[in-house]
Amino acid sequence: MYVVGIIIRKNSLGIAALIEIIIPKNYFLVFYIIVYVFSPYINIMLEHLNCNDRKRLRNLLIGIFSIYSTVINVLMCFTNVNAENMNPVSRSGDSYGYSIVQFFIMYLLGALLSKEDHFYKKSKSIILWQSNILIIFGIAVFLDFMLLKREFTLDVVWAYSNPLIIFSSVHIFRAFREIEMGCIKAVNSLARASFMVYLIHPYILSMLDFSFIKNFNILQLLFVLIILSILTYCIGFFVYMIWELTIHKMEIIFEKRFVSEKRQS
Repeated sequence: MYVVGIIIRKNSLGIAALIEIIIPKNYFLVFYIIVYVFSPYINIMLEHLNCNDRKRLRNLLIGIFSIYSTVINVLMCFTNVNAENMNPVSRSGDSYGYSIVQFFIMYLLGALLSKEDHFYKKSKSIILWQSNILIIFGIAVFLDFMLLKREFTLDVVWAYSNPLIIFSSVHIFRAFREIEMGCIKAVNSLARASFMVYLIHPYILSMLDFSFIKNFNILQLLFVLIILSILTYCIGFFVYMIWELTIHKMEIIFEKRFVSEKRQS
């Protein structure tokens, strides 16, 4: 992407420009790696908790870091009181859920849900998810058009720490868990490239000039969005294949050479 950017004159030639494009353009990757490193220890902890303790842990997580945190945000929306120091995430608030705390919470919730023996039916989970979404949009429309008309208020509505957003994620998790697709090679091949598409799409979009769509009607805009999505995925899949044939092959060789020998010794 650095070389492509130079060719189309979006990037300048130099060490600083190269470092800038190597550094991830999203916080997600950094937080994802941190949670991944801690995940084995979290799993060991959960294995030693009984059913009641797991429920208490779930209720504490949602109660303190979601419900209570959102109450603080709502309080600041409707008053001029600065209550950020009362937020349990940090002294500057909960960053609307864009924090490592929220990542640990979601991982723990997913792990706790995976240990549940009873699940809603897929249809019920989808209905509950759609109901949550309608409630969230309803609140957003009411606050935006009828009450405060402030961007800060909508940030609280869409925040990842909002319990309604978390419950929506839970219902989607449950719905997908009930789907049995079996082994479909085409789906598996495309799915493996999804994370690469996520990582590379900011670089692709940053190289495009979207000024040409400002006079498009809704159908033209929809058509452009569909084509752009397909092209972005195709480019991401192509980059994934390059990685699979180069870096991943080197990783396998390294693992066989050093990791296997260390285990045998």
